[in-house]
Amino acid sequence: VAGGLASLLMVWGPKQKANELNFAKKQILGSVMDVDDETDVEEIFSKQMTAEIINYKGEVQSEDINDALSIQPYKEAKVPIDKRKFPVYTFTNEEGNKRYIFLTVGNGLWDKIMSYIALEGDKNTIAGISFDHIAETPGLGAKIKDDPSFYTDFVGEKVLTEGGDIIGVMVKKGNNDPLNTNKSDHTIDAISGATITGDGVQAMLKSQLENYSPFLKN
Repeated sequence: VAGGLASLLMVWGPKQKANELNFAKKQILGSVMDVDDETDVEEIFSKQMTAEIINYKGEVQSEDINDALSIQPYKEAKVPIDKRKFPVYTFTNEEGNKRYIFLTVGNGLWDKIMSYIALEGDKNTIAGISFDHIAETPGLGAKIKDDPSFYTDFVGEKVLTEGGDIIGVMVKKGNNDPLNTNKSDHTIDAISGATITGDGVQAMLKSQLENYSPFLKN
């Protein structure tokens, strides 16, 4: 049995890693554009995406996109802050405008949640965001990934206060701006019935963007 499992690992291991890498690329791209089965992910990454890895001081450790893609989000989140690697992806659209994409990891109701959050060239305005989770409740907390009306609400919100401090985005029940027309309040509506997941998203964005503070304020 052990020999059979080892053989299967040798045969399927590379394909599994390739699938995981492709999934990560789709998630990253999903923060700046719509991605479907027709999207040529490899072409876009080769022509429009670059990356670097920084440390908690904002110092560049690598400018190799493969190094950035090799970071495993949930495992990296357990590494002490002074040894952690923080990937920053830069997407350049056809007009030459840059968007910066940051990885964030936090805690939902049942397990870890994560996002790739894209900021406009001002390093403040949210251009888009994509979420993933390990075990949030289907139809409730899982909506952070599955419900477009949730993650599109983030677009246009600011992650910095007027004074330049990181505030992230607050996820509140009973927000007085249900249509999310006010993009200066740093607030969006929570998902009904998923308060803890929403709280986790709010805490994740603020705490994790703090890790990128030197880069955002540079």
